[in-house]
Amino acid sequence: SIDFGIDEGYGQFVDEFLKLGNSTKMIKGGKDVTMPTVKAFKGFLIVLSGFLGALLTFPSFRFGALNSQLLRNVNVSVEGEDKPGYKESLYEKLTQVLVHFNLIAPLLVILCWCKPLVQEHIETQVDISDKTFSLLRISFIAVIMLVRLFSIKLYAQTHLDSAKRYVHNLKREAGRIDHKTVQQK
Repeated sequence: SIDFGIDEGYGQFVDEFLKLGNSTKMIKGGKDVTMPTVKAFKGFLIVLSGFLGALLTFPSFRFGALNSQLLRNVNVSVEGEDKPGYKESLYEKLTQVLVHFNLIAPLLVILCWCKPLVQEHIETQVDISDKTFSLLRISFIAVIMLVRLFSIKLYAQTHLDSAKRYVHNLKREAGRIDHKTVQQK
């Protein structure tokens, strides 16, 4: 079974709380304050995770759309491959790999932090200590940060070009368009 260490984390939380209060119950304003149960602790983590998931959903969709547009901008999409005599340049291939890696990088980070999944797989391949495994995970995060830092120029330019693309699409629509419509969108 997969263990995320929640029970151990709760145990450490209880130990620190007890050190703070020096007893199993703390007196606050004349009322007894007891430790939250394991179910309450896990419930709090569930609510917090749900809130963070809801908060990060829209930016994730926007980032996916930005990736799709970036691939179209460097002629790596399916439309570019249909042209006769079309051959991808090294720049286009590297950009495509970079964009796809940036898209799946958060998933890889999450998988690295699910210790039982990754560590068991790595231990079957290579004998590795916990300290080395932690160092590898942190190094992997550093590599992802560097890749994202180097690719920010591509993403920023694609984001800036989205306004130009939107105005171009507006101009192709039938009928007359006044300046207020263009400024609102």
